[in-house]
Amino acid sequence: MSRKTKLANRVVLTERDNRLLRFLWKWKLLTTRAIHLKFFPQCSLQRAYNRLNQLKNAGILESRRGEELDANYWALGQLGYRAIKSVLPPLRSDGYKAEHVSHDALVTAIHLGHWFLEKPSTAQLFSEQQLRRYQTESLPHWVPKSQLHRPDGYWFMPKNCPSNRLYALEVELNIKSPSAYERATDFYKLEPTIDRIFWFVTSASACKRVSKLLAAGDNSASSQHSFVLLEEFKKRGWDASIHLGVDQGKAFEASLSTQAVPPWKGGRTPVESTSISTPQHLLDSRKSYVKSKLSASHQNQKIHN
Repeated sequence: MSRKTKLANRVVLTERDNRLLRFLWKWKLLTTRAIHLKFFPQCSLQRAYNRLNQLKNAGILESRRGEELDANYWALGQLGYRAIKSVLPPLRSDGYKAEHVSHDALVTAIHLGHWFLEKPSTAQLFSEQQLRRYQTESLPHWVPKSQLHRPDGYWFMPKNCPSNRLYALEVELNIKSPSAYERATDFYKLEPTIDRIFWFVTSASACKRVSKLLAAGDNSASSQHSFVLLEEFKKRGWDASIHLGVDQGKAFEASLSTQAVPPWKGGRTPVESTSISTPQHLLDSRKSYVKSKLSASHQNQKIHN
């Protein structure tokens, strides 16, 4: 794709715009603040928002709202998808939209976590969008090919650990039918390469309920599954403690990072050093930002939706 692409005779897409569009296809939804940090680090937040709004007015981006999270997100629009479709691998299912905004936004925030700006060079991530859309031939060798069940994504750490580690992500805002968990149990039993399944659920009672439903199909399921409370994640990000399961009591990040030793000193990522260790930027509910005129001394920010 050329450095600048003219779309519909209205907007000229820059390389930065194209990178953003590809990222949004893979991860579906991002907040204004997260996009500013990753794609406009040298620009003001207001300038980043102005560009996003320009792309929205041209039909390249869409504004989506997650009612359950009471939050605003940016997503691909039809023209944005058309602009980057040619650089995607062959797809078995054409599409780009987030079907469940709050759920998909949480999946993105959890999956990327501390690795949003930069991930360990040894780690690989595969999103739910990729699992849903890619043809089997386009899947990496380490991604399970079975269609029996589709998790919300994978983390894969092929180096710097005793053996390959493949972790699955499951985000549950609602308890599903027993048959859904039976299929999930069958899927994980048939995929021995998956070492751990991390479930992010709404409450302690939901932890117990899902754990019980999984165990009904496989008595050994407790050796694979760990549960994190979503409210704990919203407050502490990857520092959230595992509430139930094989890693109970450990911080989620510790369970993940012990398998993927970061290449930087001390095992703390550059992302964490810039305070992205909490989900506040990936879950920030604001859509646009302007300086408040109510108090010049405090320079508060007023939200305009």
